[in-house]
Amino acid sequence: MRSIVLDASAALAWLLPSQATDAATAFLDQADAIVFEAPAIFEWEVCNVLVGMARRGLLPGERYERAFRNYRRLDVQLHAPAMEIEDLASLARALRLSLFDVSYFALALDQGWPLASRDETLLTVAAACDLECFDLRATAK
Repeated sequence: MRSIVLDASAALAWLLPSQATDAATAFLDQADAIVFEAPAIFEWEVCNVLVGMARRGLLPGERYERAFRNYRRLDVQLHAPAMEIEDLASLARALRLSLFDVSYFALALDQGWPLASRDETLLTVAAACDLECFDLRATAK
């Protein structure tokens, strides 16, 4: 099994058909050989999007329940922050990332794990720091 840091944008590509990409679908097809890792904020970030969409009527009833069940099936291993909040905030400012994105970056960097994302800025920063990245943005044309 291989550990890979999964950010919320990548997970949402699997949970919400409107966010799906071919790259994300192909990546998920390999999930049996992957342990998904994420900072603890991942759960709040993903579930907040699902709840917000349900609240706005964009993810009604069974679609919300299915998305939440699929979220649980990802079995993401959650981790405490890789550094103190002040240090994360300083790093976020230096790298011009959100505090959420720098949390994924810091976990990947700290553990030496690759990062899977659909976030262009996060992927650019991670690649510039020689982190192995899985870019899940691509959709076949």
